[in-house]
Amino acid sequence: MLEQSYNTREVVERFLQGLTTGTSAQIEQNIHHLEGALEKLIPGFARLKGCEQALSHHAEGDVLVHTAKVFAQAVRLGAGMSRSDNYAFIVSALLHDIEKPSTRAEVHGKVTFRGHAERAAARSSEFAKVFHMTSVEERMPDFLIRHHMAAHEMPSFGEKARLELYKSPHFSALALLQEADARSAWRNVDGSEYPEVLAGVFASDRVSLLDRESAVALEKLL
Repeated sequence: MLEQSYNTREVVERFLQGLTTGTSAQIEQNIHHLEGALEKLIPGFARLKGCEQALSHHAEGDVLVHTAKVFAQAVRLGAGMSRSDNYAFIVSALLHDIEKPSTRAEVHGKVTFRGHAERAAARSSEFAKVFHMTSVEERMPDFLIRHHMAAHEMPSFGEKARLELYKSPHFSALALLQEADARSAWRNVDGSEYPEVLAGVFASDRVSLLDRESAVALEKLL
């Protein structure tokens, strides 16, 4: 029986543990079966259902379907994290598109969600209270949610912008969220996948830029 309130961290953790039980497919089903409980925990979650996306990148379904898939992938990818980081990471996956319904628009027949990441990140303090996070834990969801769209577009960014993101202590988690997001979407209508998991790109580029910055700093000192 589900708890009727989420007034302690222990209760919320127990609820999330129930969501993350089973195979990836079962975890996706858990999200769908517990929509009502999730709406009570996260105001606005119910709006994800029926919020249609562009088929060009989201042939998997509406925002709820996508969120369930991202969450299931995040549970798998975040398994090696510390308990605290894992908690913040899967919460970020659950919330990353929470403001898509409020920003949905159709322009010349094209579906857009402009500003949904920033609007969701603006609720970080609210989410931290809902999930009983520490001030340190709160920083990860704020960063991941705010930059999850940028993570898909980073190969096109200039070096300065990429380096700024690479320097974050939460960049590794952002790379994992990008992978979870990409594996849960980015498909053509015919079902063929867009291979947009950027972990390899991030790893080599990050080392290259950080090494170059260190070399320049050392040269200045000498």
